[in-house]
Amino acid sequence: MNKKILITIIGLSILNSSCNSESKSDTHVFHDAYIQTKNISGIEKHSIAFNVIAYNNIQSASVTNPGNIKTDLQANGNNKTNFINKYKTYSTEIPPAGIYNFETIIKGEDPKTDSDNLSDTHISTPNILSADIKQINQETLLEVIFQQKKEVSRYRIDLIDKDRNVIFSSEPFRVEYDGSSIKQNITKRIYNPLSGAGLKGWINKDLYITDAIEVKITAMRFEDNALDNLLANIQAMSESNKIIKQIE
Repeated sequence: MNKKILITIIGLSILNSSCNSESKSDTHVFHDAYIQTKNISGIEKHSIAFNVIAYNNIQSASVTNPGNIKTDLQANGNNKTNFINKYKTYSTEIPPAGIYNFETIIKGEDPKTDSDNLSDTHISTPNILSADIKQINQETLLEVIFQQKKEVSRYRIDLIDKDRNVIFSSEPFRVEYDGSSIKQNITKRIYNPLSGAGLKGWINKDLYITDAIEVKITAMRFEDNALDNLLANIQAMSESNKIIKQIE
C-alpha cells in the first residue's frame, strides 16, 4: 500500500562565500553544468544545462565542451547576474560526459575561468499522480500528489497560468526517503495568497489558486560533495507537467 506523507517546505541556501570558483577578483562566480531531462510527448529526452551565477552583473559568459566547441550563454530574463543556455536541444541520447570549461566576463574585472566535470548521471522525470483543486475545511486549495524518488535531493513546484506564466514557485524542498521498496506518495497542498501559508511563493497577492491551469514539478540531484551552494552544484535535474483538474 502506498504511503502518503505531508511535507514541509524548507529553505535552501543558494549562494555562500565558500565558493571554490577560481575568480581573480572580489566577485564570486558560480559555474555549473548538468543533465536536464524532460518528458516531451510521452518520451524522456535529455539536454545539457549550463548555469552561471555572480554577485555582480555579467557582461558575457560562455562554455567550451570536451570537443572544443564553444557555446555563448544568455541572461536569464532580466537577471544580469545569472546566465544560462536558453536554447537547448533535447534528445533521447544522454549528453557526453567530460570537462566543460567556463569563461565569464564582468566589467572592470579579470575574466573568470572555471570548469565542471559533467557525469552521465540523470534522473527520470517525476511521476505526478494527480493535481486537483479541492475544497477542504471551507478553503479552496490545490492538492498535488507525486511519487518520491530516492535519488532526488530536492523538489520544486511551479504553477503556470493560461498565458504560460509561472505564478507560483515553491522553495526547493527535501523529502526524506524511508528506504522502503514501496514507492512513497508525496502530498503537497498549495493555498491561495494571504491564506494558509500566505503569500510565500506567489508572484502577487491578487492571484487565486484557480488561475493556475498546470503544475510543474522539478526534481534535483546535487553533486555528492556539495555541502554549500547547492543550486550551483546540481548533478542532474528533471521536470514533469500535469494539467490541473478544476472543481466541477
